[in-house]
Amino acid sequence: MAVLAFFTSILFIPGLPSAATTPRYALLALFVPFIWYSLPAKRITVGHLIGALFLCWCAITLLWAFNFQDGIYQIGKFVLFGLLFCIGATRNSLRNVYIACAIGVGVNSVIVMGQYWGGWTFIPQVAFPGGLFFNKNFGAEFAALILAALVVERLWWLVPVTFPTLILCQSRASVIALSCGAILLVYQHNKRLAIGLFMALIGLGIYLWAMNYTAHQRWDLWRDTFASMQFWGRGIGAYYTTFPENAIYIDSLTLRPTAAHNDLLQLTYELGPGILIVLGLVSVALLPPMRSEHYVLSVFLVEGLVGFPLYMPATAFVAALVLGRLCGDGPDIRSAFDWCRVRVLSGLQDSGVERGRAVPPANSPQVVPL
Repeated sequence: MAVLAFFTSILFIPGLPSAATTPRYALLALFVPFIWYSLPAKRITVGHLIGALFLCWCAITLLWAFNFQDGIYQIGKFVLFGLLFCIGATRNSLRNVYIACAIGVGVNSVIVMGQYWGGWTFIPQVAFPGGLFFNKNFGAEFAALILAALVVERLWWLVPVTFPTLILCQSRASVIALSCGAILLVYQHNKRLAIGLFMALIGLGIYLWAMNYTAHQRWDLWRDTFASMQFWGRGIGAYYTTFPENAIYIDSLTLRPTAAHNDLLQLTYELGPGILIVLGLVSVALLPPMRSEHYVLSVFLVEGLVGFPLYMPATAFVAALVLGRLCGDGPDIRSAFDWCRVRVLSGLQDSGVERGRAVPPANSPQVVPL
């Protein structure tokens, strides 16, 4: 699993469409099903059932999705993340995955420094310096996710490798997400200080929002997205093709967004009431007691408020494993069913003991229905 994590962090093939995402999805599609199939034991918890319900609802929305092919493609990606969820649920620790991803971030940091100071131009970029992620924001979001994991796991020797990507990429969303994770950590020890820091962070966020042009552009994007919503959702994978229908603030002839830059908003746009299933799964994962994975997931969720890490292979890879790890400690539902069967077969469920006295055996054997 650590090897797959490393290559998912660095795989970039110039010349391919979406050179930083398509190869990574292809890698996951090749190896994740085999890793899942080879698991020695597969548990079924409440989180597994909620995840299965989410995939079923995604499939149902294909009935009214505008573009069936895009919907199938998106469901395929969610199925991959579902298998990663199942893999994470069987892990006692994701420490090796974090180490492998951190090494990948270190490789990306070297390339980012080469682009920033050395003038490296052999890797195509859409937002400089993107390194192996094509876009600096995607690289910074992944580095922030891994930095949170390294800190809570006390892997201090790997922490410095994330700094070049975080600092040189200058992603405000990543800084805010990391700050929220740090405040959550402070909250476990000093609640008043954490609340004060959170209020200060809100003020800083409002200031950065007001001073930044791209923030206003994102607000226009969200307003146009909200205007095109329908109660049952537009169907899985329908965002790109249906967004221009009611776009007023964004000129779709010059700017055609592929994502809403808000995972929660985009899932609501496509799935309608299905977003409640997603919120239910996240709520199950966030149940106490606090563990290291809670901090990693919190960084991912905050990034998803102003970006789309759910639709990026590297960040979604880590988030799916973390979500599975958090839900994997719940009781195995199959064990509950097996125990009920044992009780029925032993006769204890109906009339094994009555008022403290043993019930006399029947005159002839009776068949107990299952």
